[in-house]
Amino acid sequence: MKYRIAALAGLLGVCFSTCQISSPEAPGFRIPLKLVLIDSTYTLRDLSKETDQLIIPENGKPEFVIEGAADTFRVQDQLSVDGESYNRRVEMEDYLTINTTMRDSSLRFWDMIPGIEQFSGTYQPIPSFSLHRMRTNSFTVGKINYIVISSGTAEIKVENHLPLTIDSINVRMIDEVFGYIDELQFDAPITPGSSRMAQIDLAGKSVSSELYLEISAVSPGSGGETVYISEKHYIDASMNVRDLKFSEAEAYVESVKYEEDVEIILANNMHIEEARFLSGKAYFNLANHTGMEANISMLFPDIFRENGKPLQLDYTLTIKQKLNTSIDLKNLFFKPPVDYSVSGQKLRVHFLVSTFDYGKEIIHLTDQDWAEVAIDLEDIKFASIAGILNREEININSNISFPELADNFSEIRLKNARLDLQFHNRINFPIETDFALTGIAKSGSRVSLMVQHRIPPGKPDREMKSMVSLSEANSNILNFLSNLPQRIEVSGKAYLGDGVTNGSIEHNDFVNINHELTIPLQVSFAENVINLDTTEIIIEPENYGGDVESDGDVLDAKIMDRFYSGEMEFMVQNHFPVGVDVEMLISRNPGQLFSNPQLKIGPVIMPAGKTDNNGQVIEAAEKINQINLSAEDLDIFKNSSNVLKRLYLCTRIHLHGTNGKMVSVNANDYLAISAVSEFRVEVSE
Repeated sequence: MKYRIAALAGLLGVCFSTCQISSPEAPGFRIPLKLVLIDSTYTLRDLSKETDQLIIPENGKPEFVIEGAADTFRVQDQLSVDGESYNRRVEMEDYLTINTTMRDSSLRFWDMIPGIEQFSGTYQPIPSFSLHRMRTNSFTVGKINYIVISSGTAEIKVENHLPLTIDSINVRMIDEVFGYIDELQFDAPITPGSSRMAQIDLAGKSVSSELYLEISAVSPGSGGETVYISEKHYIDASMNVRDLKFSEAEAYVESVKYEEDVEIILANNMHIEEARFLSGKAYFNLANHTGMEANISMLFPDIFRENGKPLQLDYTLTIKQKLNTSIDLKNLFFKPPVDYSVSGQKLRVHFLVSTFDYGKEIIHLTDQDWAEVAIDLEDIKFASIAGILNREEININSNISFPELADNFSEIRLKNARLDLQFHNRINFPIETDFALTGIAKSGSRVSLMVQHRIPPGKPDREMKSMVSLSEANSNILNFLSNLPQRIEVSGKAYLGDGVTNGSIEHNDFVNINHELTIPLQVSFAENVINLDTTEIIIEPENYGGDVESDGDVLDAKIMDRFYSGEMEFMVQNHFPVGVDVEMLISRNPGQLFSNPQLKIGPVIMPAGKTDNNGQVIEAAEKINQINLSAEDLDIFKNSSNVLKRLYLCTRIHLHGTNGKMVSVNANDYLAISAVSEFRVEVSE
């Protein structure tokens, strides 16, 4: 704000109309001419540049009250979550099964000893005997042309249902197409009613759909004793194939199905009862690297379309096909089952991968066949959330506009100050703040002030207001302000929700922070120079005719050229608690007015006003100085040119400073300056 100064430039024209000129006694006489050069009173407001923030009550102490607001924080940028990626690769060798019919294959007693069937139902001695590669019935191994086994085990079990001991048995596995597979040797005796079991490793074996066993055995007979002969006496051989996997096959393949329920973690700090997606996409990478067409179905039981139906996606992939696709989640609803006993929020997905049933068609398969499902969730943001938030972390980055206190006083040592922060909350969750106000001075130095505050939940239809006051009693605000910050950064965290309160939130909800900084002006003044407003003087040339219209006052050069000497009575009254020097500067060049003026009048050196024990002025200091102005001083006012001459004048106030002493200023403090000059003018007829 500019300050009007009643100085020489502004009053000379006026004073000529009111000056006292004595009647000449004779031609060529010198007469006195009195001019009021300055007659102004300056208050604290005039010495402070930030007058809009300076509050001066009629009764009481002045104070700075600085008001403003930080950038508004809006929820719409914060209700976002990171979703996990999901990937499942289904190897066909793990899920395509080759059915094997595992049935018993029996060797009857009278097939072992010809003619013994005629003794059925009687007791007879049995001589020793041997079997040589007696063939069992075939075992059906799936509906295949062939299979190359990569891993698997055949369990061979032999049970003795004869009334005789078998000393040893040899079992050979034979394939109808590929011939001999492998064999087992049971050397330990197998007594009546007992059994033996052994395994054959099938890895690397090739088999067709028909397998059978060849059995060779030796028995010592009954040792001369009689045994009962019955058609129910036999040797039983069975085969069971376990963990069969193949590297290659030709088979009649039934539909293969793979199902899985998975949970994709959306957030670790939410229990959402219902939410609506503001944005987000689900990307799907699907692949069918098999010799069969496949259908991939994905059911999202927690995501609903606007018609209330859960989201289900079905894709059919041809042989060896890959598919990359996506779905926009905007405006879909998320309604998961809420389990408050577990942490975090999950999205459920049910997958079903199924191949077509080719019936009697032969399909060529390899262990390199696979199907794959991959899901990526990106840019997930919610338009609204209802439920419980467990300290949802939000970054705060904002700025508060702040005037330079150094523009008011070059040094301020505060005795007290108060910063009120008022929070306006439209978010229906409690908020915990943990942020810093960092004041940055012109020198680059930084001082921070921490703010931790619990903001109560807002209401859907109105803001909730709360306030925190920071003072010397509960913060380092004096150190913060003594750094004389030019700007203030707001940075840190805010936490939505407390893990208990059930609430709701919309993406357009907001929180803003209004601030009011009150600084009582009990300060320590530093030494400082204040240049008050510049005034322009215009002087006519001697041969100028007519009036001159100008923004400044116009002086008649004929009168100015007759000034030859003068003196000035400079009177200053100082009702401030700091000493001052007052001087007047005059220059032809406005750019040199403060640095190199042509004429200085003064200075008048003034002590501070008399103060009481509280540093408050109770009596003004007053001084009257007589300053002589020589003819040389007055040359600056003469204009011998043919054009208008412009001069520039200002009043400079030099504050002495209080050397760290705290003083008080109030509405009644002032600095009064008056300067009356008496010039001697040469007057002729």
